[in-house]
Amino acid sequence: MRHLISWLAFSLVTFGSLQAQTSSQSADLQAIQVQMEVGQTSLLEAWRPESGRQLTDALSLEIKGMQFESRFDLRHAVDMYLKSLSAWSLPDESQPFQRVSGRIGHVLSELQEWSLADEYFERAMVIQDPVWTPWVLYWSAQHMQKKGVMGASLDAYQKAIDGFQASGQLLPAQRISFSLGNAQARLGNWEQAEAYYQISGDLARQLGQDLEMARVAQALAWLYVQAGEKELAHEVAQAGLGNVNHEDPVLQARLRLVVQFTDPGATLTDNFFLENEAVLQQSTAYLNGSEQYYLEKSEILEEMGEANRALTARKRYDMFRDSAQILTQSSQAAQLVTRFESELQAREQEAQIVQLESERSYHRMILFLLIGLSLALIGMFGALYLRYNQKRKDHEKLVQKNRQIEIQRDEISRKNEELEHLNERLISEIADREYLEHTQEQNAHYLAALSQELRNPLQAIQGVTGELLTHAEMTAHHGELLKIRSSTQDIVQYLNDLLDKARLESGKIIFAVDPFDPVRTIEDTMERFRELAERRDISLRIHADGSVDQLLIGDPIRMTQILSNLMRMVFQQQDLKAITISLKMRDGDAPDRRILDIDIGSDGRVENPDLLREVLTAPLSKGFQKPGSYYNGHTGLFLSRRLVELQDGLLLLETQANATHLRIWLPYLLAEQSSMGDQIHKDSTLLQGKSILLAEDNRMNQWVVSKVLEEKGAEVTCCDDGVQAMEAFRQKDFDLVIMDLQMPEMDGYRTTQAIRKLASQKGRSVPILAMTASAYVVSPDKAALFSMDDYLGKPFDRSALLSKAIGLISRTVKV
Repeated sequence: MRHLISWLAFSLVTFGSLQAQTSSQSADLQAIQVQMEVGQTSLLEAWRPESGRQLTDALSLEIKGMQFESRFDLRHAVDMYLKSLSAWSLPDESQPFQRVSGRIGHVLSELQEWSLADEYFERAMVIQDPVWTPWVLYWSAQHMQKKGVMGASLDAYQKAIDGFQASGQLLPAQRISFSLGNAQARLGNWEQAEAYYQISGDLARQLGQDLEMARVAQALAWLYVQAGEKELAHEVAQAGLGNVNHEDPVLQARLRLVVQFTDPGATLTDNFFLENEAVLQQSTAYLNGSEQYYLEKSEILEEMGEANRALTARKRYDMFRDSAQILTQSSQAAQLVTRFESELQAREQEAQIVQLESERSYHRMILFLLIGLSLALIGMFGALYLRYNQKRKDHEKLVQKNRQIEIQRDEISRKNEELEHLNERLISEIADREYLEHTQEQNAHYLAALSQELRNPLQAIQGVTGELLTHAEMTAHHGELLKIRSSTQDIVQYLNDLLDKARLESGKIIFAVDPFDPVRTIEDTMERFRELAERRDISLRIHADGSVDQLLIGDPIRMTQILSNLMRMVFQQQDLKAITISLKMRDGDAPDRRILDIDIGSDGRVENPDLLREVLTAPLSKGFQKPGSYYNGHTGLFLSRRLVELQDGLLLLETQANATHLRIWLPYLLAEQSSMGDQIHKDSTLLQGKSILLAEDNRMNQWVVSKVLEEKGAEVTCCDDGVQAMEAFRQKDFDLVIMDLQMPEMDGYRTTQAIRKLASQKGRSVPILAMTASAYVVSPDKAALFSMDDYLGKPFDRSALLSKAIGLISRTVKV
């Protein structure tokens, strides 16, 4: 009895495996049928009467290819598909291109033309159509499976299932999932087979196909039986019985067989073997005479070793299948022809409707014209009546206005008396204001003179520091020298802020026009705050994208002044941990103009952000309500705003929960695109052996300028005032004159005029570079007013001095 039960268990497992294989092949055939149905429907929907002859030929060729493929005439199928693909080469026909390319790859795979099949599958996958991409993936998966690339094949199967689900094609997704489950079960991959069966069951549930759910339940039950999970198999088979509903008695009998076999309380006897045999006979009778019967029979005979009988059964299966396919294709072709004829009739009816609509539109236009003329006459008479009525009302208003004029005349007399009183007060206030403006002007002149006196020693400090930084023996003191230079630059900026305050109050401010590197200028400015950031453990970063790679023309000192004021305000934030300066370059309103976008982002907490917005948005007059107040200490922010606006720029404040952004947009002109440092290095040989006259009353500045120029091979002659400079120029020819504007005995302006006269007498021309701490000469145009070729503002660094000197000498050499 024990041996009998063991044999029965093996018989059930074997029977379940055969049924799973049968179901797999049946599911594959059903999936192909679904593919054909979807393909025919899509082709019918794609055909439109207005599409033209070329589109109709493409559809016909594609349908012929499908017919050849169904008859396994693969060579002719490929030929038809290739012709269809050529005919489909129309604009905006990406879906047919993907579909036909996928079919060609599928047929080439059947012909074992692996490389060509790969090529067409790659072409098809370039286009992502939601309907046909899953089919291409399905064909590609079959292709890779035939090549033996199982990993990629399973991945493509899974993508095809996902694509079918995403596009709403649940039926092919369900059938393919069921087939993959059968394949994994045959390979012994129980977990993967279970996963695919569950996907197939879920899709069948969504489609409402109870019979498919029962088939999935049967497959899962046999899977669990083979895995030794009888309780789970019993539960699944019991659930599958509820979905059969007597639609498939054979499937119902199989599920009952599993339920009985896996029932823990059931006792297996000889009757169980007889019932099992009866089910097998019933299945055979159910399938007898059909193509599925011969297919299963051939497989069973092949496993039994009956090769001749298996071949006979296989031939009968092919005969049944070919007959069914021919009938199906004939029906589909008839439907397609009927559809084409219906579409042609519809086109003729549409043409008749268009003609009738045209005639109706003509009659309607005549009717509307008559109605329009009638309405025009009515409108004309109405307009005449309204005009008469309006004139009558105007006369009444005129009488009323005359009365009001008399009343207003009396009111004007009274107002004149009040105006005389106000004029007296105004005269008094004007006198007071003129006195105040005179006082402010005196203060401004004093500040300008004081600034000019301070810039000379600052230039000396900055020049000596820059010179020391170039010596290798000062490397140990490099940090201290940088601090000295940074502090000097801070003092210069404070002087600029002080002068700008006075200039803003008087409405006079001037901007320089120099070529500069925005990235280098901003990096140098941020170096002043590097030590403070490190001391407070604050991350300070600068990010410039690829667009900020050009030299600009503008005022780099003003940019440094704006950024320094804003950075001081940022460092006042609470809980500050990181500061990021982002740079972008935007196109301006002309080809040679650019807008520099600077974003100062920080993660600190801003106290009273509303006050900051008021400083940035309030009318300008409000900043001067109280002399020196500048919004309760926000002088730097107010000055930055005015400096940005006077350059036609924009300064914005954006605050969030944990972030603050100061956005600066400044327009600039593009300069010649070669870096200043590279140009200096490239043309530094121009100074070799050149004679340069330096007129400067400050000995320290003489030493700094001479040191820089002599390092480049120039011969420098120093003079303490204009008289000495004029005498030196009379005795010797010079290649360049560097002229300080404020000197004793004879200032730079008169000295320049005298040198020009002497040069004219000698029959030669010499470039003159103005070197000044004055805020007036801040552009080459203003320097030209005083017969000077260019200017250099104090304090300056060695690169600016060399750039100006080399530029003037190079122009002279070219001439």
